[in-house]
Amino acid sequence: MSRYMELSQKAAGWTQRFNEHLEECRRFAFWMIGDYLTYMDAPRDEVQFIELDNDLQSTGKTQPSTTPPVMKLGKDDFWYFGLSVRFAVDSSKYFMIQNIAIGLQKGSCEWLVKWSGKNYKVPLNDLSQIRNLFDEWITMSSKMYEGPVARHATGMGFIPSV
Repeated sequence: MSRYMELSQKAAGWTQRFNEHLEECRRFAFWMIGDYLTYMDAPRDEVQFIELDNDLQSTGKTQPSTTPPVMKLGKDDFWYFGLSVRFAVDSSKYFMIQNIAIGLQKGSCEWLVKWSGKNYKVPLNDLSQIRNLFDEWITMSSKMYEGPVARHATGMGFIPSV
C-alpha cells in the first residue's frame, strides 16, 4: 500500500469520527433542550435555536426547537449551539428574551456541557443529571429577575472565553 493510500485511509477514518461526534452532539443538544422544555413545562414555540458565527455570537438566524440545532465548533473543541428563550405571560405586554450559547463535548463516560464558562458533567449512564444544570439556570434567572432593575438586564448566557 502506498503512503498516500495509508494517509488517505487515516484521513477518511478521522473525518468519519469527526462527523459522528458532531451528529452525537447535535442529537444530544436536541434531546437536552426538549428535556429542558419538559422540565420547565414551557411551550415549545417560546424556544428557538440560534445560529452562531465563528466567534460564537448570534448570526441573527433562528430555527424552531422542533429540529436539531446548527452546531459550531469552538476553538476549545466544544461543539456550540445557540438558544433563545422567550419568557412571557398572556396578561402582560412585557417579556424577556434570554440568549444562551451552550458547548457540548462527549467523553468516554460523560457529556461535558459548557455554559457561562463552567463545565457540567452529565454521566452517559444517567442523563437525568442534566437537570442539575437546569436548576442552576432557573436559580440564576430567578435571582436576576428578583433583583434591582438596571439599565440593561444581563443574560444568563455565555461569554466566550476562547
